[in-house]
Amino acid sequence: MRVLYLPLEPYRERYTEMLATWTIGRWESKVDLVVVNGERLPASSGEIDTGSVLDAYGRSYWSTTQVAALVALLHKQACTGNDAIYIDDMFTPGYEAIPYILDQLPLAWRPRIFSRNFAQSVDPDDFTHAMRSWMRPYEQMVCNSSTGVFVASSCHAELMSVANFDTMKVHITGLPFDADDVRQRLGKAPQPINQRPKKAIYSSRFDVEKNPHLFLDIVEALHHHTEFVLCTGGAAVRGLPTAVRRLRHFEEFGWIRVERGCTKARYYQELSTSRVQINTALQDFVSNTAIEASTFGTITLAPAYRSFPEALRNNHHQLFVPWSTEDACNKLCALVDNPSRVQDVGWLSRVQDRTLDRTLACMKGQLYPEWWEED
Repeated sequence: MRVLYLPLEPYRERYTEMLATWTIGRWESKVDLVVVNGERLPASSGEIDTGSVLDAYGRSYWSTTQVAALVALLHKQACTGNDAIYIDDMFTPGYEAIPYILDQLPLAWRPRIFSRNFAQSVDPDDFTHAMRSWMRPYEQMVCNSSTGVFVASSCHAELMSVANFDTMKVHITGLPFDADDVRQRLGKAPQPINQRPKKAIYSSRFDVEKNPHLFLDIVEALHHHTEFVLCTGGAAVRGLPTAVRRLRHFEEFGWIRVERGCTKARYYQELSTSRVQINTALQDFVSNTAIEASTFGTITLAPAYRSFPEALRNNHHQLFVPWSTEDACNKLCALVDNPSRVQDVGWLSRVQDRTLDRTLACMKGQLYPEWWEED
């Protein structure tokens, strides 16, 4: 089986910096893997300048040049129906060229198409929801022309079902991750949690769907009890302007420490010496930050909303009443003071570490377990 892999462009402030490395490392010994990259926009800074999740210009340029490279490859090398095209992101501008070509080839020469849906317009809190008048038909086109679409959590699959996607094509495999790679980037064993300072870390973006004001409400209420740190891979904290201004004030007051321009190694140093990682998001399907925290034995505290109950196994110690500052503060104090109340913090990391194995098994037509039933 040959897999033609179209990775996302790498950004230091996003997980795309590591996603291709994880995927290639896991699959290259198991299939005939061909990596099809795109090109960077000329004179690009390599950072996200336009948009919040991925750079709007950079994403479009990378994807269209990537699809052009794939078209050239398909023209040069014949494929079979046993081969597969795997696309890291459902929104890949230029995608329509792929089914357009394949539908004009003999059936035996058509590789199957798979893509991953990280959120998209079915999620009312995703930035593409506002684009749904044209984005939804695009997403339907991708799903209708694909063999399968991968999502991380059951609630995301439900949102696609409500939006009238062909759910027989939707596969819940978890979020791609490589625990060994993440551990190696720290370079040492994390501190035992009871020996760590009473520190809580915030790792999400400051965009509106991450609900940063709730996090800042927690900081305002508990800065006398807990050390707070915020990490970002960017040179500055970007996002909701009112929240960014409020963060600056809290930083001036000494209520929170902000680490800007963090490398992954620097971020992991902060994460592995924290007792709790706080997530206040309206939108997260499993959450990369929660998986990383789990890898280093750091407890995630999150709202009982969307995928968090599934990802945290309905552990009431780690889930607060959605949007309740009081309950979030009470739960955070309890975890900071006594982190041993949460057992097997590493479970989420272990099961998500096998996501790429489940994804490949699905593309091979093999059965795979539901990730929340593992271990």
